[in-house]
Amino acid sequence: MFKPNNEKDLIKYYERYVDNKNNLLGHDDDAVAINLSDSKMVINIDGWVESTDRPNGMSPFGVGYRAVCNAASDVIAKGAKPTGMIISMTLDEKHWEQFENIIDGFKAASSKYNISYLGGDTNKGRDLVIDVVVWGTSEKLVKRRGIKENDLVCWIGDELGRNAAALGVLTKDWKGEKNIALSIMENPNLYLNFIEINANSSIDCSDGLAFSLYQLIKDTKYGIKIDNNIIDYGDEWAAKISQINDIELSELIFYGGEELGIVFTCSSKTYETMKKKHGRDIKLLGIVSNEKGVYYDGEKIQNKGWDHFN
Repeated sequence: MFKPNNEKDLIKYYERYVDNKNNLLGHDDDAVAINLSDSKMVINIDGWVESTDRPNGMSPFGVGYRAVCNAASDVIAKGAKPTGMIISMTLDEKHWEQFENIIDGFKAASSKYNISYLGGDTNKGRDLVIDVVVWGTSEKLVKRRGIKENDLVCWIGDELGRNAAALGVLTKDWKGEKNIALSIMENPNLYLNFIEINANSSIDCSDGLAFSLYQLIKDTKYGIKIDNNIIDYGDEWAAKISQINDIELSELIFYGGEELGIVFTCSSKTYETMKKKHGRDIKLLGIVSNEKGVYYDGEKIQNKGWDHFN
């Protein structure tokens, strides 16, 4: 009998039965992709469950808005502009008073990022569950497994550690301003300018930076050396939260979750070009090396990140 220990074991099991021959991205990527006559379609589904994913105080509007952004971020990370979405909701009568505001959140994300909201499904259940399917098209796909020797390792997204600090304040009783934490969780950003970058590999960072970096070098001969100045990229508010709760800022940066930024690798020429164009949105994290593993400050960091079952 199959006995999983964590979410990764579950994923490995059902990947045995997935048709990877018709998925242009291959297995174990942020989304799936199929050929169209003149382009490639990237499709992603993302689930949100109230009992495990909703911090205390999160508004119905914020729930709807974040659910859409979570799903769309993976499509962007593969180099595609999200163009359409359908949404399935499971709820019961106790959620009816929130329904309109949740839909308002869907609509706001749809309007801001020009993603057509085309319908979906409703079901009855005890827990509030939202499943969002988002798709978009691209002429070029950016896979997780495209890393190249001498690539630079870069980040495009919010200030590092920001979302991890917010989650800590809302779900772990850390000291800190709950109103700021809620604002961070309810108002995520999508970085559509990533689509312009000629990246060699990429991954959405919602499972944490350390885990994402290890995913980029998985099944390759390469490693990654992270610059010691990565702490300078840490969010100012996250630094404050780490200090008053006696937590290293590097812990929030490397091992937090719910970041909707994108970690990617590219040539130095591409980095210089895009840095001039997009400025502070793009940050240099490190460089691809020939030493297997991910290293920061001379030490190998742990390969761990967000897991729904731990």
